[in-house]
Amino acid sequence: FHVKIKRACYLLPIDTDRKSNPYCQLCLFSFDHLSNKLNFKTDIKKQTLNPQFNQEFIYKNIQLKNLIKKTLQITVYDKDLRKKDNFIGN
Repeated sequence: FHVKIKRACYLLPIDTDRKSNPYCQLCLFSFDHLSNKLNFKTDIKKQTLNPQFNQEFIYKNIQLKNLIKKTLQITVYDKDLRKKDNFIGN
């Protein structure tokens, strides 16, 4: 199962300088096995509201018949130093 994150557009400015340092977190999970998550993260793109990620992620060892029972959640965060990253959207 391949997932390509190309870009994001018109993100909300989170930082005081009206920019963000966005990254995406990918989480593939089943509702019946919430503890069995498979995660990836994109690189952080600094000082932009329109990041170009162009990254591909491969979830290995997932059978096609089991994929229909899973949910892929993609969440965008603003990376902050010395404090918790801010949620932008999903």
